Amino acid sequence: MSLLVAAVALLGVLVLLDLLLTFAVIRRLRTHADLIGEALGSTRAPARVMLEAGQKVGEFSARTTADEQVSLAGLTLVGFFSAHCGTCAEKLPAFLARAATLGRARTLAVVQHGEKEPTADLVAELSDAALVVVEPEDGPLGRAFDVQAVPAMCLLDAEGRVLASGFDTGALPDSVAT
Repeated sequence: MSLLVAAVALLGVLVLLDLLLTFAVIRRLRTHADLIGEALGSTRAPARVMLEAGQKVGEFSARTTADEQVSLAGLTLVGFFSAHCGTCAEKLPAFLARAATLGRARTLAVVQHGEKEPTADLVAELSDAALVVVEPEDGPLGRAFDVQAVPAMCLLDAEGRVLASGFDTGALPDSVAT
């Protein structure tokens, strides 16, 4: 009988020890979840990704991948993308659909790249729907539009003033005066 009492007491101690360790692991996991949440929070799109409504775009002149001269005149929709940006890939179909409604001549897509980043696939995907310019991340178009993060998209009026901007075409109004 005393052997049975000793076994039950030992089992009780082991269960309590296991319970304490489980609580310690749960507390540690919560700490890690908070740290991961803070780290991911810093990668979200900033509130302002480029020039805001009412601001005038800086002057620029560039050549497209098809060797066409492009300037601010006549542009309505402008989007900035990067080949290494997962969010850009997610937002690209909506941009292409919007570009199809406006026409290639009124849409500019800027593909920003790092040093050795491949851009050919992204350029090919954009070329049918938009005029495409490839430039470094700190290039002249990015400076003219004050791009802070990609994807960045905006609608322009006839004077080159931003009507609306955001990281998604959903943030842009549906209709634009032509």
